Amino acid sequence: MSGTTSKTIGLRVIAPQLREEALAVAAITPGQLLERTSADKFQRHSVPGGLHGRLIALEDELQGKGITTDYAVGARVQAKVFVPGEKANMLLADGEDVAIGDVAASNGNGDVRAAVADSSGLVLEEDIVGFFRVALDLSDSSGADPASRRVVVEIK
Repeated sequence: MSGTTSKTIGLRVIAPQLREEALAVAAITPGQLLERTSADKFQRHSVPGGLHGRLIALEDELQGKGITTDYAVGARVQAKVFVPGEKANMLLADGEDVAIGDVAASNGNGDVRAAVADSSGLVLEEDIVGFFRVALDLSDSSGADPASRRVVVEIK
């Protein structure tokens, strides 16, 4: 089992100005994929595989909080639109086992998982978040401590 012990979400940042903020409609953990609601608030990305942007919750450094402190419902969430080549400290879904170079996709709950190929063996371009840059085996986990689910993803 590997992972990351970094204390920040943005591990390699090329475009730091691409930050956004909005209120949380539910608890959000730094490192989770986000999407905007029709009320222009943030929620965890809700479509397994499907992705529309690479908006990732950052740690609330403005309040002196780290990556293990969740945003509460109604809190102002700091997030960044990650661009290709940047690396993010994200959360791997329980039950996953990924190797360096595996394709990362949304798990549909804010976490990432190994991408699933279609019947022809292809992964849809819009499903790809990036590529795992560390190996992590959570295949025997269920409800693991979020700190142990940290994984580095290089954004595509």
